[in-house]
Formats: sequence, C-alpha cells, structure tokens
Amino acid sequence: MRVPKFSGDFELHLTLAVTDRDLTAIADELGAKYTSIELDRGLTPLQPMLTRSAKGTLPEMRALAARLTTLLDAQGVQVVRTKIEAAPWTDGLPESDVEADPDLYWEHHIKLLLPPASDVDALTTVVSLHGARLSRNARRTRADGVLERFVTQRCHGVGRSTARARLDGLLAALTHHKIAEVEEEYVVLDDRIGLDAGWLS
Repeated sequence: MRVPKFSGDFELHLTLAVTDRDLTAIADELGAKYTSIELDRGLTPLQPMLTRSAKGTLPEMRALAARLTTLLDAQGVQVVRTKIEAAPWTDGLPESDVEADPDLYWEHHIKLLLPPASDVDALTTVVSLHGARLSRNARRTRADGVLERFVTQRCHGVGRSTARARLDGLLAALTHHKIAEVEEEYVVLDDRIGLDAGWLS
C-alpha cells in the first residue's frame, strides 16, 4: 500500500500525566491550549492535555511534538501520549476503504448543549449504538447550568465516504439535541490509544 504524504493543517494533542498544577501559563508559553478531558468511563477517565494547531507535513508535526515534549519535560510535565490529527482538507487522506490504513482512524467530535436536567445516561445509550461515547471538559462549568458534552466517534481503517456515512447516522440520532459544533478529523498518529481502554478504542 502506498504510504500517504500527509500535508496541510494539523492539531497536536499531548496528553499529560494527571497533576494538580494549573498548566495554563505553560500552555500559553508554548502557543497551546490547556484542557482537562473527563471521559464518561474507562481506565483513565481524566486526561489533561495541551492542544496546538500547526501547518506542514506529518514529519514536521512529529518533530514539533517532540520539541514540545522536551520543553514540557524540562518543566516537570510528563507527556504520556502524542496524537496528531489532520483536518479533513489535508492532502493525503483516504477517500475509499481500499486506500485507508488499517492502523489509522477518522474521529468525529460533536459538541452538545444539554438542558440542566438532561438524562445523560439515555444519551449515552443512543450514541453507543453508533460506536461513540461521551466526554466533557472538566475545567469548564457554565453559569447558566447548561451541560456541555462531547460525543466522540471513531472509524478505524476506512475511507472518508464510509466515515462520513457513519457520522451522518450519528447526527441523525441526535436531531432532538442542540448541536453546537461538529468536527471531522483524521488521526495520522496515536502512540498510545490504549490510554482510552474501557472508553473507546
């Protein structure tokens, strides 16, 4: 199989060891955003991370991730996972299942705004039927009581058309909920997917 030469817009996600430190200032110094993702289940439900956007090629993104990891290590912050996601318009992404790398996957994020009294368990059941799970930003609580939840769906070893069809099915199941954002990304590097064991794989 031809090895694709990914080039375009990327997001780097560096998952960090759990810490009591507020890493906002460090993230700012590195041109990154600091969040703390709380999964709705799994062996590692709390996952603090830094996210940084960049343009270039995959080798350049790998090099950038390595530099950021070194800088974080110098400040006593341990990176436990490196994940690089390509925007859907990035060059080199698979259109068909035949072109797809079995080790890579599409990832869809849907941000929902839920009323305070929402039945989150029922919502979990709905999204699970589409191979998805819920998470939230543990560092963000809205003053108006609205619950923000993120639905994550992964589609392994398939092309864009198959992944999009699965996303459409998930969106159709969420028509009665307020959708704030929908993101499609292709994960071109994930060096520790096992960190999500018990949540998604």
